[in-house]
Amino acid sequence: MSSQKYLFIVVEKYFNSDAEELAFYRLLHSKMNACIYVLNHHPYGVEWVTQSKMLVRAVGMTAEQIVEIGDQLPYWLSNNDAQKESIKDPLKKFETDDDTNWGGTYRFKNAKGQENWIGYTVSLLTKGLTVYQNKYVVVAWIMDDICHTKNSLDEYIQYLSAHNHTELRSNLTERQMQVLTQIGQGVTVRKIATSLNLSPYTVEDYKRDLYKKLSCNNQKELVAMAKIMGI
Repeated sequence: MSSQKYLFIVVEKYFNSDAEELAFYRLLHSKMNACIYVLNHHPYGVEWVTQSKMLVRAVGMTAEQIVEIGDQLPYWLSNNDAQKESIKDPLKKFETDDDTNWGGTYRFKNAKGQENWIGYTVSLLTKGLTVYQNKYVVVAWIMDDICHTKNSLDEYIQYLSAHNHTELRSNLTERQMQVLTQIGQGVTVRKIATSLNLSPYTVEDYKRDLYKKLSCNNQKELVAMAKIMGI
């Protein structure tokens, strides 16, 4: 049985009428610690958004107010990089791949001038005759609301750092990675040399190569870069 058919059967048994189902979804949306909204590709803007407590906290406006000024929301993003990553890049990706799953974060200044970090994921909702007629569905949440699992978040931050710097890591040799790992841990050159069965002069040579490849000027910057790269 397909998942879609199974879901239809479950929903059919759960609700006694369409009105009951609609009331449930409205309650669900209002209680979610996130909001769902629909975007037009062109002209770009918010066409529909769920009314929720999170929405008021994040934007400082009601759903009706957001739809009314939906085409202005991109200008509330913190900078041009955020507009590129969260608007231009995903729209360009959807032009060639309908099944794109795009997500990320952006910093958003609300109606009161307060800034919030927002997490989101976006996918194609309906495909138009041209890409400019496409509509997208977005689920968004306030990033502060996911900061309660501190240990797991620390692990995720390390994973994220490594993931975001995969290209930098791939440009390093195995030996350079070994040296960088120990430098990041605060190990002295002499101890690194001993553990890797190298001379201290060879370790210094590896350090100079790392300075060049990672655009660092000294060991302090190298240690910081190792941390950023999740090493």
